[in-house]
Amino acid sequence: MLRLNESEPNNTETTKAFIENNWSKALMLAGAAGMVGAAVWLTARYLRFSKKRTEIEDRNLRLVENEVELGSDETSVILETGTYLGDISGEEGRKALIDLAKNMDDEQAIEALKTLREVLNVTKKK
Repeated sequence: MLRLNESEPNNTETTKAFIENNWSKALMLAGAAGMVGAAVWLTARYLRFSKKRTEIEDRNLRLVENEVELGSDETSVILETGTYLGDISGEEGRKALIDLAKNMDDEQAIEALKTLREVLNVTKKK
């Protein structure tokens, strides 16, 4: 059964506006997981709100967000949570990372998104 996320952005909200509304929250929630954790969290959130999701898809993406919030360091978040994000999002996740990076102003954030994309690319090859 498909459902609409209660806070799904409307059609006029751009990726740039999404980033502006969520990046500082991602950094705060990522805590010890740092910039890479924030990139993982932001990507999962972006995927959740980018279109209608099944309950299972939404739950899996929420799990990624929660794992980042509980993560203790960048390495475990990128290897474990980033890999899981790649497993559940596939090509859509890689496209989301490209879209987010193109619209991000923060150079460190862009590098973190690129790093995450590399993790997703490795996951794809498995």
